[in-house]
Amino acid sequence: MTFAEETMELALERTEGLREQVIAEIKRLLQSGAVNLESHNRGILFGVAVENIADLWLSGERKSKEYRNLKCF
Repeated sequence: MTFAEETMELALERTEGLREQVIAEIKRLLQSGAVNLESHNRGILFGVAVENIADLWLSGERKSKEYRNLKCF
């Protein structure tokens, strides 16, 4: 199996239930008190929820050369 094929197989496995994770994180943020429930930028809310979930995978990798390189694309 090639690296690309193996990566795609892992991606399918690891993203199972991702929608549920995003919804749960949005609910958590809405209940945090940090969101003005009368008027708030939903794009920021959704983006932060996704970033918070991504942090579970990245855990400190944002300073790595590989991370910085991939962010360029």
